[in-house]
Amino acid sequence: MISYVLFYSLLVLSAFALLHALRKRDGALQFQALFAAAFLFSVVPQLVNHVFYPGRLPRVVYDNYGVEWAIVICILCLLAGWMGYSLPIRRTGFVPKLLDKMPSVPTNTFFWIGTACYGIGFIGAYKLATLAGGFEQQFMGGGHYALEWSGAPVVYIYIMKLLYPGLILAFLSVLRKGSLLKWLIVIGMFVYPVFIIIFLGRRSVTFSIGLYVFLCLWFEKKWTLPRSAFIGLFALAGLIVIAAPYWRSQANMTGDVLGAIQTVNIKTATDNYFVGEKGEGMNNLVIGSAARFSQFEFNYGAVFWNALIDIFVPAQFTSREFKDSLFVKVKDDGAIFNEFCGVDVVYGSYMTGPYSVFSEFSLVGAVFFMFFARFFKMLWHYTSSNNHLLPRMLYSVFAFNIAFSVVSSAPVIVSRMVLEILIIIIFIIFPSFLLSAKKRIMKQTKLQPLVSQKYFRIPKSRLK
Repeated sequence: MISYVLFYSLLVLSAFALLHALRKRDGALQFQALFAAAFLFSVVPQLVNHVFYPGRLPRVVYDNYGVEWAIVICILCLLAGWMGYSLPIRRTGFVPKLLDKMPSVPTNTFFWIGTACYGIGFIGAYKLATLAGGFEQQFMGGGHYALEWSGAPVVYIYIMKLLYPGLILAFLSVLRKGSLLKWLIVIGMFVYPVFIIIFLGRRSVTFSIGLYVFLCLWFEKKWTLPRSAFIGLFALAGLIVIAAPYWRSQANMTGDVLGAIQTVNIKTATDNYFVGEKGEGMNNLVIGSAARFSQFEFNYGAVFWNALIDIFVPAQFTSREFKDSLFVKVKDDGAIFNEFCGVDVVYGSYMTGPYSVFSEFSLVGAVFFMFFARFFKMLWHYTSSNNHLLPRMLYSVFAFNIAFSVVSSAPVIVSRMVLEILIIIIFIIFPSFLLSAKKRIMKQTKLQPLVSQKYFRIPKSRLK
């Protein structure tokens, strides 16, 4: 009975939060809508099986109120994010002051900086495809999944982090001041991500590319879809999350992408995802909630630290022993699950955002989403009130992480955002700052003579 009340409370709260955010014309592109949509169209449907058809997990999980605690955690995270975004912000805070120092260069210069960054990122993509046997083997022959993700592939993935910031900056620039050549270049930039979506079935790339396009069109042209259309798109995104793995596996086996799309059985895929064997992410949340509360064992931020070490201390440049020495030793979820109910974490399954913050700080972990929402509100406010391209590019790059902070691990999301900030500073903001400073110096030099004119005055007597 308690689980029913909690489930319907989560359903109503997430639906209300989404509809409340969509009151504004640009609401669908802000934190509240993307955050609530992730709960409404991903978390809530997966909880249906655990609430109304319990029994797929060991009995000890239900005896320790795993389902009830899981829903309570989700409600707290949803409310924390909603509250964090609803509270007013300081217009003179640290983030606005930092954004005020963004360098300003001509739109044409931003376009070529974005194009150069995309080119560097594409070199990484080309090198990665070479390791997989070429683009054809990578996309059609399963070469991408045969790679061992250590060493050179990891380095190339780091280089590929420049693809999307470069693409967004070039797209924003061409929307503001374009030409036929620039439009052809930007269209060419979209080819590689579209190939990833079609041939590799990447759900994250599908969602992010769509979001990039909508954000850029809104920032530069104030074009957007009706609110009802966005609700349909959010629901479609949830359906793609379900169907993409079946489409991807079938395409890899047959090599026929279009045929794989036609053979996907939506009903079977939906049943397996929500009721059958594919709901491991929500299983992890339910089992983990019961296990952590019963054993009262939390990591207290250690996994956030380990995620940062994993990204910023590459073993290729140090050593595996040195990198391992920096990790904080914690008992992994698989060991905790096994001790609690004899179930292991399914390989490749994801830890949801609510569970990842709960496993660190118990129920207090929901506060993470309050600060997460505050960051995005400050960035959105500055972006909306300023005509600068760089903050718009930053928001567009990071907005993808709003929804994925719910369905993916929060420590991983934070570490990736920190890495993206560092890459953007080095390859985009710093070169823009140098070009802006050079332009300012040249302008001052042109306006002011090098030597005062008084030293070149000729006496009138000599002019006679």
